[in-house]
Amino acid sequence: MMDIEDMHPIAGLAKYYHIVPGLTPLRKCRKHKPNFKHSLRESILLEMNMSMPENDKETTNDPFILLGYGINSFFDMMYSLFWFAIFVTIFTLPLMIEYSTHDGLVKEPRYLFNQFSLGNMGGTNVQCDHKPISEKEFSLKCYYGHMQPKLADFGILSTKLDKQNYCMNPAIWNSPAN
Repeated sequence: MMDIEDMHPIAGLAKYYHIVPGLTPLRKCRKHKPNFKHSLRESILLEMNMSMPENDKETTNDPFILLGYGINSFFDMMYSLFWFAIFVTIFTLPLMIEYSTHDGLVKEPRYLFNQFSLGNMGGTNVQCDHKPISEKEFSLKCYYGHMQPKLADFGILSTKLDKQNYCMNPAIWNSPAN
């Protein structure tokens, strides 16, 4: 039994409100059962007219002190990182909501996650389409935003070109059969 107590020094000391400090208000709902060993030591010291050492009083309030500086600094760091993550989440929540109102990545896989990224705002894209001359009408549709006629190129491709769907003027003029 003493070996177990040596290996686990806070087994009988740590309560639920020490482990999860957010549950401290529930401490009043349940009757608090004092630690027997601590109470026995306190009563013996009181009968001997000696005061309880200050570090023993601290141990009842925070039993993790028994584990040393490293564990306590780890808990402090985790506590700080927890609140930092909460702060960053609250700060960026309006941005993610704004990003999700657009539909720039609707056709992409994993849209469920990607809709909250900056890429969902959309952007420019090149659209290339072609039709034979025998068809009398040709219409382009712009799926995102609007088309700028100054940047659009229209023309007739020669049948001598190896591809009939060049999307950029430089590709046409770089072809040997231009």
